[in-house]
Amino acid sequence: MTVATRMFRPPPSPLLWSTRPVSMIAFFAALLLAPLIVGILGAPLYLISMLALLFGLPVYLLLGAPVMFWMLCRGERRKSAFAVAGVLLNSTFVIGLYIAYPDSNGLGIFYLLFGTAFAPIWAATFTALYKRFTRNSNIYA
Repeated sequence: MTVATRMFRPPPSPLLWSTRPVSMIAFFAALLLAPLIVGILGAPLYLISMLALLFGLPVYLLLGAPVMFWMLCRGERRKSAFAVAGVLLNSTFVIGLYIAYPDSNGLGIFYLLFGTAFAPIWAATFTALYKRFTRNSNIYA
């Protein structure tokens, strides 16, 4: 086996590589609509959901979008898996925030409390919207 053959050989483990096609239009539509729908539907009940949009949306888009895209590429479609990933990602963000800024005056607790509440809701809503947008296409398997 030559060096060039070994270089261009597929990776041995498909863990980090795409195995399923993802509809990019449905992905970005669900990504942007999920927090807005939760915020609009939750506004009459909990006014805090609008503040969650303000503080949580940058973290959701910068950290959550790549993870959700990777999960969709891996073929994951369960709401519970996305909800658990949202909680784990939020917890990782809070730990990183505490490591980077040890005296953050309660900002980490703020993100931990509200992020733990809204991360799984936003992730599950994203999954439901993505399934809804792709249910009649040949992309959704």
